[in-house]
Amino acid sequence: MPNVRPQETSRLVAFGCSTLLVLVPLVYWTGLRDYALPPKLFILQAVVALTFAACLVIRAETISLPSLGLPACTYVLLNSSSVLYAADPVVGLHELNKMLSGFLFFLLVANWLRPHHFPHILTVGAACGILTSLVGISEWLWWRPFDIPSAGLPSAMFGYRNLAAMYLIQSIPLCIGLFAVARSRGIAVLAASSGALMLVFLIYTRTRGAWAGLIGSLLITLVIWTATRSRRPITSGLPHPLARLSVAKKISAVGAILLVAAIGWLPSNLPKIGPQSIDEKKASIATAITSVVEQGAGRGRLILWKHTLEMVQDHTALGVGLGNWAVYYPLYDRGDRITFSAAPERPHNDALLILSEVGLLGFICYIWLAILVLRAVWRHLASSNQQTRWMAAACFASLLAISGHSLFSFPRERILPTMLFWLSLGLLAALDQPARTILKGPAARVMLILTLLLALLQFRFTMRVCDFEAHLQAARNAQLENDMPNMSHEAAAALDAGAFHPEAIHLKGYALNQMGEFSESRDLYRSTLHRRPYDIQLLNGMAIASQNIGHHEEALDLYGRALELIPNLIDVRYNKAGLYTKIGRLDEAIDVYQKIIEQRP
Repeated sequence: MPNVRPQETSRLVAFGCSTLLVLVPLVYWTGLRDYALPPKLFILQAVVALTFAACLVIRAETISLPSLGLPACTYVLLNSSSVLYAADPVVGLHELNKMLSGFLFFLLVANWLRPHHFPHILTVGAACGILTSLVGISEWLWWRPFDIPSAGLPSAMFGYRNLAAMYLIQSIPLCIGLFAVARSRGIAVLAASSGALMLVFLIYTRTRGAWAGLIGSLLITLVIWTATRSRRPITSGLPHPLARLSVAKKISAVGAILLVAAIGWLPSNLPKIGPQSIDEKKASIATAITSVVEQGAGRGRLILWKHTLEMVQDHTALGVGLGNWAVYYPLYDRGDRITFSAAPERPHNDALLILSEVGLLGFICYIWLAILVLRAVWRHLASSNQQTRWMAAACFASLLAISGHSLFSFPRERILPTMLFWLSLGLLAALDQPARTILKGPAARVMLILTLLLALLQFRFTMRVCDFEAHLQAARNAQLENDMPNMSHEAAAALDAGAFHPEAIHLKGYALNQMGEFSESRDLYRSTLHRRPYDIQLLNGMAIASQNIGHHEEALDLYGRALELIPNLIDVRYNKAGLYTKIGRLDEAIDVYQKIIEQRP
């Protein structure tokens, strides 16, 4: 009898992939501060852990490091080790948790998924793309049947329009690949409809970097497709990717083009319901296009990139540690982007983020992975198998689109772009079935057990992140109601789960200072400041606490450290002048007040 275990395992992994392509785009939880990230991560980890467990139960015979696995594994290991020397290892663990989830998903797909399951998985993804796109399009036209939260419309279930754009530019190439290999009229129509609706939604997001990423990726993929044609057998060669389409596919393609042309330029009825729900420079599709040449089109990115390169120069080899860009950035900003109430959390460029956090070694690993992906795609596009060519082209275009967009945005920190990135890598690796290093029998089962334990550990970690986010959201709500005792309580509960974001410390310290509990506030800040020594809010909050319990020199030193980092902080200058007045150093107080008047007459 033939061995059915590989077939069972492949079906299990295909079912897991299909489940993720439906659930992860749709899930969100309004009770959390970041209502999109932890729920999507929770679902990803749950399905990955269950799939590994099922593979163990049915006694999968082999597990291996796939063809793209060595650079991917090395890259993940370098990121993991960087947490050990990071100033704030807790936020580093939070980022590592997301990255490891994607890598484990990649191992599942690359090890056990078989190419004949690809169209079924992409069909599920295309169907979900239709649903999410209809929600996003309805938001653009201001018909909101569901009260889905958003920081920038239209965003469907993704929380922000840029995050929706990340999903769309990764999914559209996969829809094109599905359309090309579809063997039934229904699947072809589904793929064409999904691609068209997702393209309309993408237009409505007004995300210029995503537009450029998608267009560039499709053009580059077409060039490589053409370049590899000479290496294919003559009998299987196609003059170009869209040649010899069936009549049904041609009709579907024309219908998709007409759909985009008909509704792709409809005017928006979006109201301003949040701080970023309407971007004045991108209020319409036309202004989003023309804003490219306007002054300030980069939204300060060039300044962020310049200062990030300064950080890279100081930490060239190993970087500052995963997740720690925001910890060190105030040291380089000098008041260009940081204000008293806001500081950037990322450089809006994932290449620079990798260079700054994991150093040159991590970036070289990333480039190594990219080179192997290109080699694999070149090899697959020269294949005589039509499905292999189209799946390789679709995955490559998806990877290229998000990589291009990542030069202007931050897909690495979000769950759905991470999942689709590792899925595309896994699909490419799954096309290389013979190129494997295989563990068999007991060794494979031991590796499966260890992998499952890691997946469960991550699952537990994410539960703590969800607990943190829920209490932090409650603390925010208490702040809006000026309920300082409850604000302090909820922020403390968030920190008990883990200091995954400095906002919890800011809120608790502020509440304690407002309630006059200065000793407790000072202790809180002192326990945190060594991990975030350049955080303006921490320096100012601890200075306020210190001066109110009589540690005046300590308070002056803290105010001085904050102003040395960001000289134009009027609020800190004012606090420092008040302290000078309180302790009778009036000449110095007058000098600081004069500087404040000069800065803000």
